[in-house]
Order: sequence, then structure tokens, then C-alpha cells
Amino acid sequence: MRKTKKRLRKEMSVTLKIRKDEQREIECLYDAKVTLANTCTELKHTRQKLEEVRKDNQTLLPLCDKAENILRVLLEKWISKETRKKVALTIRFYHRNERLEMYYAMLQYVMTGRKTRFDKPVMQWHFRLFAEMVDEDRYTVPSNTLLKRLWKKVGLVEGIGN
Repeated sequence: MRKTKKRLRKEMSVTLKIRKDEQREIECLYDAKVTLANTCTELKHTRQKLEEVRKDNQTLLPLCDKAENILRVLLEKWISKETRKKVALTIRFYHRNERLEMYYAMLQYVMTGRKTRFDKPVMQWHFRLFAEMVDEDRYTVPSNTLLKRLWKKVGLVEGIGN
């Protein structure tokens, strides 16, 4: 007995009878699938951007380290040994960008006397402590007369405090 193609298709086909509640569930599942697919696509793009940023970061880290070392060495020319130790102890707990910001502010204060205002209260407090230490050092450390000696040597300004 040979069955016709129509009959075979009829027997093999499955007819789904869906109730209203099941229809809503299927629609919710479909929406979730679409959302998941979109999220996966966004995640791929985010991973690619992350890799690019990591590569850029790897090239910038040595530059930041060099800048930090330069600022540290310049600052150490102006402060006493005790102050250097306290600065090194305090600043080692900061992140790289905050260390750079703090070194710059300290160097600026030592050279020009201009104080910097920080967003974080802890940084502001540490800077205030540093300023107090430097103000005490100004009377004892000979390096604080460095600018005066330099100006005399170059002859830029005559008669700066003998």
C-alpha cells in the first residue's frame, strides 16, 4: 500500500493548537531571544573596544611612570629628607593619576606658593599637611633658596635678598 504524498504530509505534520496564555508566553520568549541576541552583539563590540583601550593603556603606562619620576625628582630638590619620607609614605596609596596630580600640586606649591584645591577630602588634607611641612622647612632647608641663587647666577634679577 502506497500512500500518497498528501496523505504522508498530513500524517507527519503537527498541528499546534495554542491557547491565549501560551501565545503570550511564546511572544515573551521570542522578545527575550531578540533582546539576548542584541545584547550579545553589543557585548562583542564592547570587548573589541576594551581590547583597543588595553593596548592604548599599555603604551601610556610607561609615559605616566616617566612623568611621575620627573615630578618626584624635581620635588625632592626642594624639600628636606624627612619631608621626602613622609611624602613617599603618603603618596604610595594613591592611584597613578592622583599621584601625578598630587606631585604637580606639591611642586607648584613649593615653587610658586600657590595652593591647589582637590575634589577628594583626603587629598586636600594630605596636601595641607604637606604645605605645613614645607612651610616649616623653608627656614631650615638650603634648597629653598635655589631660585634666588639661580637668579643671581644668571643675572636676571639684581639685589634679590642677599
